Amino acid sequence: MVEVLEDGLDIAGVGNLMATTAKVRGLAGMVIDGGARDIEELEEIGFPVWSRSQTPATSVGRYVPVARNVPVTCGGVVVRPGDWIVADKTGVVVVPVEFLPQVLKLLRQYDDKETKMVPLIKETKSMGKALEKFNRY
Repeated sequence: MVEVLEDGLDIAGVGNLMATTAKVRGLAGMVIDGGARDIEELEEIGFPVWSRSQTPATSVGRYVPVARNVPVTCGGVVVRPGDWIVADKTGVVVVPVEFLPQVLKLLRQYDDKETKMVPLIKETKSMGKALEKFNRY
């Protein structure tokens, strides 16, 4: 789920109650252009959240939902219903749905090269030799 809070860096768009609700409804996680709260509880329940800030301030009484399943701009990036969100500890990427097959193909190629590069780097102690043999991309 992608959520945008206008001018919401000081307000939490998610806390433990909303995250629990989202998890039991089958959501995999949330990306919020705004704040998050109850960080320890979110980790305990295993619901990943990527937010632009952490704040104790709740959105209750401050924000009301105005739209659902519409294109939004989150962190300066347009996200449309159906786009794929890929996130880990290093960041968040939006893959437009129409580019998904091409992105998956490129990722498989990239992963194949890196998988072959690691043993060569361990053997030769040289990333340069691995890049020379396999190129980077």
